[in-house]
Amino acid sequence: MGFTLYEKICQSLIIKANPEKHIKMFGSIENFMKEYPIGGLFVGGEICPYNEDKKARESIIAQYTKYSKTPLLVCMDGEEGVYSSVEGATHLPPLLSVGAADDPELAYRYSSVIASEIAGIGVNWTFAPVTDLAVNPQSLIMGNRVLGDDADKAAPLLKEVIRGYHDNGLLCTAKHFPGDGVDFRNQHIVKSENTLSKEEWYRTYGKMFKTAIGEGIDAVMVGHISAPAFQNDSVDGAYPPGTLSSDIVTKLLKHEFGFGGVVVSDAMDMGGFLRWIYEQDEAEVKCFEAGVDMLLWPQLRVAKHIEERVKNGEIPMSRVEDAFDRIMRLKKKIRTAELRRNSFEYGRETAQLLAERGSCLLRNAHIPLDPEKYKRVRIVGIATESELEKKTLEIIREEFAKRGAEVEVYTEWCNWGADHSTLDRNYDLILYVFMLPTDIPSPWGPPAVTIHTSMSFDLDKTVVVSLTSQHILKQYCECAKTYINTYINEISVRNLVRGLYGETQFTGKPPVKSF
Repeated sequence: MGFTLYEKICQSLIIKANPEKHIKMFGSIENFMKEYPIGGLFVGGEICPYNEDKKARESIIAQYTKYSKTPLLVCMDGEEGVYSSVEGATHLPPLLSVGAADDPELAYRYSSVIASEIAGIGVNWTFAPVTDLAVNPQSLIMGNRVLGDDADKAAPLLKEVIRGYHDNGLLCTAKHFPGDGVDFRNQHIVKSENTLSKEEWYRTYGKMFKTAIGEGIDAVMVGHISAPAFQNDSVDGAYPPGTLSSDIVTKLLKHEFGFGGVVVSDAMDMGGFLRWIYEQDEAEVKCFEAGVDMLLWPQLRVAKHIEERVKNGEIPMSRVEDAFDRIMRLKKKIRTAELRRNSFEYGRETAQLLAERGSCLLRNAHIPLDPEKYKRVRIVGIATESELEKKTLEIIREEFAKRGAEVEVYTEWCNWGADHSTLDRNYDLILYVFMLPTDIPSPWGPPAVTIHTSMSFDLDKTVVVSLTSQHILKQYCECAKTYINTYINEISVRNLVRGLYGETQFTGKPPVKSF
């Protein structure tokens, strides 16, 4: 099967599935695929709902695959599965729960559940697992998405996670090379930086990515993250993000680490990429030129721009052939799978095990709660804006009520300047539930005022729970006498209340250092 230069270049494009838009622009999906014979289709969670007759996913994915010259790489993030779009699918805790459980078997089960449910809806490639480390407690973007902060402990678990994906028919991706979690900045907003020395990088992030490559990872996603220790390609005195750095992509990842799979960029519409020295058109071309094989959500016209550069000799043909060969090899590894509803039960069992073994009791002065002593309970949510967060508070309220408590729920508690010594007399227990990411809240917004209030009450009545990061204990609640770190998903928060009453044990070990 022969391919033109332009067709080979288009294989490097991963675009968002949007049938209505593409039909409006080109008249039909067939016309779109003729004009842009893309290599990858990003479907996201919300456009592939579960349907008994499978029409929902077939009407979207099949429209594009029908007119593709080669099998399409159908991809999504799916770091915690497809619970938001597949009825009955498992809402697993985040990856950090695997690190806290520190159990290779559970690590394998975790990705096995995700892979079986994702592959069963027509997706063959996931942008997971996150291979970074939570080095900086102020790194908002990492949160609970990593296995921990210690490569020696995380690397063996990473191997099992990758094996679980592969054994259940899903291509997977290590991200975000050269490593997120050192800088406090969020690459969705602005370029971030991995400032570790070469020696420290090889010992930490280098070990994680080498482990992934050794385990046969199919792709590596390069982030909008610079790594000055490895870069000579500064522009006007500043180091470009990895997505624009041949030093990081070609020299370090492909040559030194010997990675032979597909290198995919992080999204082209992120601030860490757009807010750089180049205009977007030029940046996308330079990303490909730097050694990135597949561009995530580029402008369609980038294919023409690259073709022009190749024809005039600015980009060598060898760069196109390298990318095309890697993409074709990846496509040969595609497997098909069917959605098995009985896998949902296996998923729920796995989620329950992770809720029990992955939740950490970091301090304890109250557990187990005596139902006779703690009858009047006030639950205060901190940073509860989404429907999921509000639903989470309601589940906690429901579980306390089942055990005979009189419960009040607040999404904020602003008593700035009040006499705090009198405010807690009507409650036997005040439960603060942090859903706040590990960044600093607005100094005058409701989350900040509620945090101010939280440590002003009788600490013998106060229990603090974090559903986002155990670092919150150090950042905001050093005086707390009882502190638990668990996760925002239904099974975990129901298990939280069970653990508070001593009906189960919190056995997780902190996967990151925070104090």
